[in-house]
Amino acid sequence: MKPKKVAPADNPQSLAEMIGDAARERGVPPDVLVSVIESGLALAARRKTRFMNIAAKFNPQDATFTLLRIKTVTAEPVDSGLEISPSEAKQFDKGAREGMQVAVPFELPDLGRLAGITTRRIMLKSLGEFEAEKKAAEFAAQFGKMLITTVVGKNEDGDCLLKAGDDLAILPRQEQSFREEFGVGEVIKVIIIGAEAEGSSPVYVVSRTHPLLLRHLFAREVPEIADGKVVIKALARDTAGRSKIAVHSVNTAIDPVGACVGPGGARVQNIIRELKGENVDVIRWSDDPEKLIAEALKPAVVKSVRCNKESKDAWATLDPDQQAVAVGKKGLNIRLASRLTHWNIHVN
Repeated sequence: MKPKKVAPADNPQSLAEMIGDAARERGVPPDVLVSVIESGLALAARRKTRFMNIAAKFNPQDATFTLLRIKTVTAEPVDSGLEISPSEAKQFDKGAREGMQVAVPFELPDLGRLAGITTRRIMLKSLGEFEAEKKAAEFAAQFGKMLITTVVGKNEDGDCLLKAGDDLAILPRQEQSFREEFGVGEVIKVIIIGAEAEGSSPVYVVSRTHPLLLRHLFAREVPEIADGKVVIKALARDTAGRSKIAVHSVNTAIDPVGACVGPGGARVQNIIRELKGENVDVIRWSDDPEKLIAEALKPAVVKSVRCNKESKDAWATLDPDQQAVAVGKKGLNIRLASRLTHWNIHVN
């Protein structure tokens, strides 16, 4: 017995054309549209019959579909609407055995306009969701990009709503430094860390605390970084409002720290202002972990450093009056130094 093919609407060709046009215009894969059509037609059949095990197979070539009832192969069927005996199941699937599911042809009176209306509604809804998800994925693929945005509002949780050109962005409270407060109309720089689908218009999810923001700000402010003469080797930030950055010069004639700090500290001060007063330590990079750790613990003066390369533990020796400086308030300085160097630093 062959399954009956049914036209999904009064004018089946119009639906086929609609699918083709939508696929071309919206850049949607044909299989996505086919899946949407099948879902819509199956739903229409379920509503008409109240049978929940109906599926539909769509044929985009002639705009027809096949209705099927999905039944479980059971040795002694009790409900013929949901179950089928092994011998009967083999008529539809020669490999059918007990416990499997088999698609059985199902004939239904013409669904008429119900199929067309239901399918169109589901198709348009699903296409909208697909396009929103696709755009959200494109937004998220821009991870690490810096945006210049304008604050347009704030919710009760402290999240900021931003405008970036024609697009919207959300700056969650947890992605803001503790010291930062923003007013409506204020222009701020942020880093893209993801995206969320909000209806048909996805929004960027952005951060003010991500280390990449510091990298972008230094690249904009320091010409030697922008042209590759000075390289940022490592970054570490904390929401408490402090950062460390390790820099290296590929040109021995250029002082990398001096280039980043700028004449009279002008360059680093511009970055500090952008970050609402965040304290930024600029240190010289070294491939020698002992020298790097000593630099990272500044402003403390380190006498010596001993490293265990296997455990990645390092012990810094300092005079008693320098130990508290190395650790910092609430352990902030040593915590940032450990993040920057990727060593577990201990003070003694």
